[in-house]
Amino acid sequence: MIAIGRTPYLGQFGGLHERDRETVETVLRMVDAAADRDRILTTLSGGEMQGDMPAAEPGRAYWRDDSIKVGTFYYSGDSRTSTGGSLFNRRGVDVDLFWRDLNVFGVYLLADDSVGYTSWYTQADYVILPHLVGALRYESVAPSSGAVISRAIPSVNILLRPNVKLVGEGVVMTSGSNRTYTVLGGLDYAF
Repeated sequence: MIAIGRTPYLGQFGGLHERDRETVETVLRMVDAAADRDRILTTLSGGEMQGDMPAAEPGRAYWRDDSIKVGTFYYSGDSRTSTGGSLFNRRGVDVDLFWRDLNVFGVYLLADDSVGYTSWYTQADYVILPHLVGALRYESVAPSSGAVISRAIPSVNILLRPNVKLVGEGVVMTSGSNRTYTVLGGLDYAF
């Protein structure tokens, strides 16, 4: 990352010269980060990237946030169009728990509109490695009339680069006595 700061000083064809490498080494020593020279960027915590804290000691992870958050929400809107629709209200509660490499969160939602339903979901994400996250989500929707629809969704997310993620998931959906199985894969790219 420090070498990127040398970009304005590179020639037209952009390669690092010996003077640029010496400057990078000097800066690494100045900020006491020479030991992190070969670390992959995604393994640095936010504080380490900003220079707010020293590099993590072996076996210690500064990026962890052991906490619990509980919240409520409410929103309303108008879905009326020339072909129909209605006013709607949504309200609920959400909980978010972080403990070491595990994040468990969930939502309970009440819907007041022409359909009317209650819905809830919970998801657990586990950081296996900094670039590998496993997840399990369970969701349920109970309309005021009709069968309850539930889905269980295990998934794996692999961070290939900071802006490229490979996703694989399986979906088991039940509605009444019907059950369907789906396997999905995707590549997420952010720019």
